[in-house]
Amino acid sequence: IRESPHEGMFVYGISLYGASWERTINESPQMQDVAPKSKFTQLPVIHVTAGPSQTDRTHCLYQCPVYTTRTMDDKPLFYLDIFNENVHNSKWALRGLCCCMR
Repeated sequence: IRESPHEGMFVYGISLYGASWERTINESPQMQDVAPKSKFTQLPVIHVTAGPSQTDRTHCLYQCPVYTTRTMDDKPLFYLDIFNENVHNSKWALRGLCCCMR
């Protein structure tokens, strides 16, 4: 990444707890179940922007809370919209999926 975005910001250092982020070569990245004995997955650089929520795909869209620490003492800093086609958002909510800043 050589230039700053025109809108929003790039964020690096977010850890994902409760699932893994699989980057595949031929397909778009997908959320998957976490591997056994794996605590967290490091997310790649994310382009964060603000915008209205999308109401047409709410069953596949999970609003993942992003906290400053793993103890989750405070309210989340923001919510990261994670879209995973053909997977209901309740799956990630029941697993306690969350993100933490490093």
